[in-house]
Amino acid sequence: MKGKERVFVIFITSLFLILVSQTGPVSMAQAQQQFSEWGWPLPYEKVSDQSVTYLKEKGWWPIKWAYQPPWMAEATIPWIVKKLDLAKKRGLEVEIVGLLSGPDINEGLASGKFPVGNGGNFPVTSLLDKKVKVKSAGIIWTPLDEHPVLVRPDSHMIKPKDLE
Repeated sequence: MKGKERVFVIFITSLFLILVSQTGPVSMAQAQQQFSEWGWPLPYEKVSDQSVTYLKEKGWWPIKWAYQPPWMAEATIPWIVKKLDLAKKRGLEVEIVGLLSGPDINEGLASGKFPVGNGGNFPVTSLLDKKVKVKSAGIIWTPLDEHPVLVRPDSHMIKPKDLE
């Protein structure tokens, strides 16, 4: 073999070995693993008894999850959890509570009435501004990160440059 051919063969062999070492062998258990239609591993893993006991001791059983039903972004995940019985499949009892405004959710979170809540940008940033002890388990989009420019269908504006 010539020099360039030898380098090419070494490169391809090395690439193959790297790929094989990264993926590793698939066990029979992995090959037989079942998944939901959206790719979640089945069967659903149950929440530990210790976690359920903790929630009950805190007075958070059933878990009350506050959300804002009028807003699609805030309502989607709780609606899916309820519609598909995802909490029950994990061994949780969840009561989905619809509230019309973010301040009501904030009050419930701050007082401990709701251990879980989700709302819009302003309610979340209000909690953070008031230094309420909360944690985010998901992505929060704010107007600084992403916002659409909405125009009428018959508008002459087609792209952001048209706003100049």
